[in-house]
Amino acid sequence: MASATVDWEGVSRLPPRVRAAVKLFIETGDLYKAAKLAGMTLDEFNELRLRLGIVRTADDM
Repeated sequence: MASATVDWEGVSRLPPRVRAAVKLFIETGDLYKAAKLAGMTLDEFNELRLRLGIVRTADDM
């Protein structure tokens, strides 16, 4: 993940469960597991990811 673009202040304001899911996604790139942990649909989590500036690079895939 390109962590330089992540809004870490925004991440820190998230509820603990969602914050843990975001960190899991950054570490593993597993959108499905992160969304499930956060209690969100894939689309909801993906929108959150984009709002927080978490981008996937070609190296991540």
